[in-house]
Amino acid sequence: MGEKIREAAVREVQEETGLEVEIGELLDVIDKIVYDEADRIKYHFVIVDFPAVPKGGTVKASSDALEAKWVRREEFRQYPLTETFKLLLKKIGLWNEEP
Repeated sequence: MGEKIREAAVREVQEETGLEVEIGELLDVIDKIVYDEADRIKYHFVIVDFPAVPKGGTVKASSDALEAKWVRREEFRQYPLTETFKLLLKKIGLWNEEP
């Protein structure tokens, strides 16, 4: 409580990847709403996307991830990306097909 969204983004990146970053201007806000079998809302995620530039630290997976590493754009399709991440990549010009 009381943490501003930009501060939360910097903290989350550090916790999840080990990187210290400087974030840029807001890219997008996406609502991801997941329904159950009875068409009731099961989850509602609000995803806030910022570009980030690494300023320190070393890439490492957090305790809830199997792996963390840098990949080239050409390698994106080798990974099971979420639909919301594909939409963001498309919006910023890094994904040229329908998610």
